[in-house]
Amino acid sequence: MPVSWKVVFFFVLVQTAAHAQGSVSGKIVDSTQAPVPFVVVALLHPGDSAIRAGTLTDESGHFVFRNVRTGKYFLKISGGAYEEQFSDVITFDSIHDLTVPDIVLRRSKVFDAVTVTAVKQTVVFRNGNTIVNVGNSALAKGNSVFDLLSKLPGVTVDNNIISLQGKSGVIVMIDNRVQQVSNDQLINLLKSMSAESVERIEILKNPPVKYDASGTSGMISIITKKNTQKGFSGNVYATTSQGFYNNSDAGLSLDYRNDRFSFFSGIDADDGWYRSHEKFYRNFVTGSGVTQMVNENFTRERGSDLNFRIGADWSVSPRTTLGAKIDGGPGAYTSYETGSDQVFDYNSTGFDHLVSGNYIPNVWNTVNYNVNGERLFDTLGTALNFSSDFTDLRETDEGHGWNYFYDANGNNALPPDINQSHNRSATQIFSARLDFAKKRDTASSFEAGLKASAVTTGNDYLFERQDNFTGNFYSDTAFTSNYIYSEQTYAGYANYSRAWKSFSMELGMRAEETALSGHNPHSGFAMADHYFNVFPDISLDFSKSEDHDFQLNLNRRIDRPDFDELNPFIYYRDPFSYFRGNQFLRPQYSDRAELTYSYQGAIVNSVSYERLDKFVLDYTVQNDSTKIFLETEKNVSSATECTYSLFVQEDVFPWWSVTATGNFLLLDFRGDVQGVPFHTRGSSYYANVMNTLIFPHKTNLEVMFMYRG
Repeated sequence: MPVSWKVVFFFVLVQTAAHAQGSVSGKIVDSTQAPVPFVVVALLHPGDSAIRAGTLTDESGHFVFRNVRTGKYFLKISGGAYEEQFSDVITFDSIHDLTVPDIVLRRSKVFDAVTVTAVKQTVVFRNGNTIVNVGNSALAKGNSVFDLLSKLPGVTVDNNIISLQGKSGVIVMIDNRVQQVSNDQLINLLKSMSAESVERIEILKNPPVKYDASGTSGMISIITKKNTQKGFSGNVYATTSQGFYNNSDAGLSLDYRNDRFSFFSGIDADDGWYRSHEKFYRNFVTGSGVTQMVNENFTRERGSDLNFRIGADWSVSPRTTLGAKIDGGPGAYTSYETGSDQVFDYNSTGFDHLVSGNYIPNVWNTVNYNVNGERLFDTLGTALNFSSDFTDLRETDEGHGWNYFYDANGNNALPPDINQSHNRSATQIFSARLDFAKKRDTASSFEAGLKASAVTTGNDYLFERQDNFTGNFYSDTAFTSNYIYSEQTYAGYANYSRAWKSFSMELGMRAEETALSGHNPHSGFAMADHYFNVFPDISLDFSKSEDHDFQLNLNRRIDRPDFDELNPFIYYRDPFSYFRGNQFLRPQYSDRAELTYSYQGAIVNSVSYERLDKFVLDYTVQNDSTKIFLETEKNVSSATECTYSLFVQEDVFPWWSVTATGNFLLLDFRGDVQGVPFHTRGSSYYANVMNTLIFPHKTNLEVMFMYRG
């Protein structure tokens, strides 16, 4: 770290000297001459009012812009409790540093919720959740939404798996629509979305009851920007990055808006290669001997996506708006895998080492149709909203695998295993929701709503092996299956919120009825289940002062098994690794309590306790004779998690900002596997530090450090 600090500092000095640029600084005060901390100061060009740079005042009300070029500028100052203020035009010669006279802000005469949101903090904590205002912030520059996720408080992305506070299984929503697609498709979609198209991202550890109760790991809600500029407007972008391989994305949007009608359209595309390297050590006990198998895999993956959107909103009257939108597009994800298995010590396998490969192309196409409407009843914000979606997803998976078995001299020891697979799937999703919000006054509100959704998925999976004598492929019935799954959920919710001078609360309740069924028309397998649940949610907030805020959240949530997990048929991965679903799986339930303390919104500490009943355990059964690992899932008695989380956001210097997140979990699991009871404990922890360094010529350098254990 000391060496890196000196290098970076030296580089900044060299760049500053080379371009002979100076600084513009000053101080912001109120009418009593008291300093005003943490207000936004923007440096604008008087010709086009374009923002050249932006910063925040420090605790003493001071601000500074470094590396400013020669020219004329003026300052714009914005603060939630103050009226917007502009300075006179200043002339800067870049030879001498310039200190402008103190700028006095006046208190806003109207200071309510609308005024507060006019100037947005980048990171806001509310009711145990985190809101990151991406729009018009440096976070959006040059990033895709996927790139941005790993920089957000509490979010980690590892091997394309998104986790929140160390837990996977996060539900992702885009414009209030749950993305019910495979993980590969979701990752490709997020990589093709430019962060500059996003208004805000809500990290919902404690999602409000208006959202589905699914997801004990929490939700990530992505809200895209809405065009507010009248007339025609558009945007074109292209980015590229280089790691082991090149990754690029590009997009185009075109919008039009007048007093009663708005039209929006856009297209985004991405293409990139990714690389992974895995190594596993497995021990098998056979009689008095121990066999060790070392498995090593290298994988190259290519993901590409093309996403379009087109829609319109029509203001039928000043209080009634109707809208429609179509979005979707094709995508592809191709995996090239090579691997080897080396056998050591006691060897009863019949071979010394195995060389394998897999080529897996996956293509899909999805289209979503949406209609929506809103009716406003008063100026307080009382409104009725309706939205309905229909999604059609078609997907094709192909697999081509080969396995060659050799002795220690490199000769064929066993016949090769050559296989191929064909999977056709089709998913249709229908959902409709009706939400009503009543603002009683500026301090209290009531919300209620209804939602219905239906999902139908069909999978036709054919697994074939090659006959080593004829070269023909034949169906392996142990792995071939045809599975049809459907799920219907009906929900209703109510939520009441009330605020006092230093205390606020939210009391919510959601009820959901779920019915599901699955069957295989070829084998005669069939299953069905239904359950009704009630999910309470309580949020309490106490602000001792503007600097100190305490929050308590209590909620109950559910994780439902998906159709893959409920399909009891075996999926072939390689000659020694299979996965099988469990038709007897039941949902797991989470009861969670979290206490959060926030200091100036820059330092946030939280502790939580969570108990999961009927916990879904992912475990592996090992057959020492055949050397096969079979991964499956089952419900066990319970699991508990005690978590401490820390978030720190600090501007060390005007050109260097640091965001640090940390998480520590204590875990406890109880249950049984194959009739053998167990009780085990463990811990999980990670730290993430993001440094953003601002260099001349609008160049930012981001350096991130991560540690996971």
